[in-house]
Amino acid sequence: MRRYYINPPVMPNQLPAFIARSYVMDVPSKVAELIKWSKAEYTKAVVEATRHKALRFVTFLHKEYSAIRILAESEGFMDLINLLNEENYNQLSGRERVFIRRAYEMHKALS
Repeated sequence: MRRYYINPPVMPNQLPAFIARSYVMDVPSKVAELIKWSKAEYTKAVVEATRHKALRFVTFLHKEYSAIRILAESEGFMDLINLLNEENYNQLSGRERVFIRRAYEMHKALS
């Protein structure tokens, strides 16, 4: 299991079966929540590295990582992608669509 500075949002696959049966998931809001989390996680990583004066790590984060990559490597990302369909994808804003597409392309490139 990965360690994060900020805990990622709960995904349906992380819920016990008896709760998941009655769990209604609003996919567009979950997408927005995951995007917001990935941006906050990236910012927190840079701030913490800067606070600890880890210049090499800050440089590494700026060159190799982004919020898109953090989302692409997160554990619940592909579960969320599998829940997307044309109807709920059309409910996303243009920026969210681009962010998700780029994260998906990065996920495919990294795997």
